[in-house]
Amino acid sequence: MVKATKNNIRNIIKKVQNPLLITRLGYVPPHVSLLQTKKFENNGDLWFLSDQYSVCNKDLIISNEAMLIYNSPELKLFLSLYGKAEIIDNHKRLKELYNEEDIAYGKQRKKDTLTAIKFEILKADYWDNSNRECNNIFTKDYID
Repeated sequence: MVKATKNNIRNIIKKVQNPLLITRLGYVPPHVSLLQTKKFENNGDLWFLSDQYSVCNKDLIISNEAMLIYNSPELKLFLSLYGKAEIIDNHKRLKELYNEEDIAYGKQRKKDTLTAIKFEILKADYWDNSNRECNNIFTKDYID
């Protein structure tokens, strides 16, 4: 990912923090979950926490294709990310991402069922308010 592009994405993510994760992309209706961005790696990967029994985790086992939507109407920011998500159950990574407040907002979530979701960005679009249009800022060439 080009450095300027990564910085543009990073700036929007810092301002918005809580994206919608959309899974079941090939089904009607898709499933939507609200997540909190825990980390944005230098290589462009995004990290989140989830419960191993959550609907989004179950969906990602079936298909790892997903979208993230970062939106702030008051800041006039919109970022749509398409990519591949992977469920990670690595104690070291979970310890790095986790804090006690992460349990507080989800009463059904328990520390021992916590997993991480790693999201690899394959395509990124943002809303350009000056031109009033959606623009592609990044597309990664990939073959499955």
